[in-house]
Amino acid sequence: MVGALAINQKLEADSANAFGGAGLIGNGSSTPEASAAPVDVKKSATGDPVDYLYGTIQVSITQLNGKLTAIELLQQQATAGREQAFPYLVKYAIAANGSSFGNLSNATYTTDAFKQALDSAISKL
Repeated sequence: MVGALAINQKLEADSANAFGGAGLIGNGSSTPEASAAPVDVKKSATGDPVDYLYGTIQVSITQLNGKLTAIELLQQQATAGREQAFPYLVKYAIAANGSSFGNLSNATYTTDAFKQALDSAISKL
């Protein structure tokens, strides 16, 4: 019986080498599992309008995989040159991935209202 045991072990070892390690025992699967491609998660939301001293601000945002990728100003009222702050506010918000960035000088109220509008949109994602 010892001879038969040695032959069986030799057959199993040869089989394992021939079939990528699967051998005669086990599941015998020799096909690799397909890896799932990552799925992008895109979300959009529109915040509530925020009234402030110089007008109203309302934004719509787009997130891709949890990162802000776009901010659209739906309402962007400001007076006395403060409207020039909006492109910077959008840029800073995207870079900070939210409202955690500093205020612009001479546009503190506009910055605060923009951040409130942005936070409103983010809360709706």
